[in-house]
Amino acid sequence: MTRICRPLTVISMLLFLGGCTQPSSSIHSPATPELQIAYTNSWSAEPSIDLFSRGSELVRASLEAGWQTSNYTFEDSFPGYREAIGYPGKVNRDITWIVQSENTEKNRVGEFTARYHITELIESPTEITANVCEDFVYAETKTYDTPARHGFSWTVALRNTSDTPGLPGIVDTDPDEHDPRARRTPGWDVFGTWKITRLTPDSLDNEQNLADPACTTWWLTNHPDTLRVVDHFTFRPPGTVPGVPRTPQYPEWIGQSEPQ
Repeated sequence: MTRICRPLTVISMLLFLGGCTQPSSSIHSPATPELQIAYTNSWSAEPSIDLFSRGSELVRASLEAGWQTSNYTFEDSFPGYREAIGYPGKVNRDITWIVQSENTEKNRVGEFTARYHITELIESPTEITANVCEDFVYAETKTYDTPARHGFSWTVALRNTSDTPGLPGIVDTDPDEHDPRARRTPGWDVFGTWKITRLTPDSLDNEQNLADPACTTWWLTNHPDTLRVVDHFTFRPPGTVPGVPRTPQYPEWIGQSEPQ
């Protein structure tokens, strides 16, 4: 996957010259500009799964933060993600290297929509396990010389260090409209007391190396021109794939919920 370097942003500071002074209430510090992410994330789930439960929220945050770290840096990723995966620390083979690496060379990130679909979610106040399908749809035209896999299926697992799961954030009620309160990167630590214990594509699972069969169904629905299916993974035929405009980020990270 290509990468994009973080745009250089110059923050201008107002210098007050001369002998005049300003009341403190009229002096405002400039807000830190938000990192401009080159891609968007679009989530869906099986009908029985609540996309906005605390468990789903943590699964969404885990994958989004992992890729954002890989495409940019820990500093530019979700607050609390570094601590949630225990980085730096001993090697955890249940967390794939790509979501623990940073784009320190500022390589270009192409424009695309990362589509995710949660096929299974098991959650309790202390444990969460989910299966997630992934499918990247690029805004730029791509040409493939050989059959190419449509995407991966991921296993995501978290463990709570507390007995209280915490509240999910504010629900995004409109997938087509931007909420003015939303930030591309959440302004709070979504993970809280939760630690990520597994974040791995199933294709890297040495014991199985199979995709979730539910992902096969989802990929076939998205790609009716599928050439073949191998180990539950679907493959597109060689050739040129026209670019598709990015879809809006959904759900957006709007803010923390207030305790009732």
